[in-house]
Amino acid sequence: MADNKLIVQQVVNEVWNTADEGKVAQFYGDDFVFHTEGGAVQQGPESIREWLRATHGAFPDISYQIGAIYGEDDKVAFRYTVAGNQTGDFRGLPPTGKTVHLTGHMILHLRDGKIVEGHGYWDTLGLLQQIGLVPPMGPPRA
Repeated sequence: MADNKLIVQQVVNEVWNTADEGKVAQFYGDDFVFHTEGGAVQQGPESIREWLRATHGAFPDISYQIGAIYGEDDKVAFRYTVAGNQTGDFRGLPPTGKTVHLTGHMILHLRDGKIVEGHGYWDTLGLLQQIGLVPPMGPPRA
């Protein structure tokens, strides 16, 4: 369990924060499957490489920090914060020059020291509000 948590911390630091596509195969299994917040499924290590290119292309200074991490058997769950300045297109959204601060949660399944499945959620609404595409929500009306 401690080893799996260490592997996840390494992934965040050595892959997510650096966009080092060369290390993806070291940490992700060939049969990797990721279940996104919108219900889509991404498969294989190449999906991680594509995600790295998309996020680092839009937010070159993106930085992930693990706030809490928990492990049990072959599963690791963690809460993270992410910050970055949007200077490139992101999923069809034009660059805004704005800095975003988001939170997210991830649950990962590891086998033989590699991530083989993931479920992830991050604050998409907060992202859209911070880059100005959705107005911030006001207080509830009486």
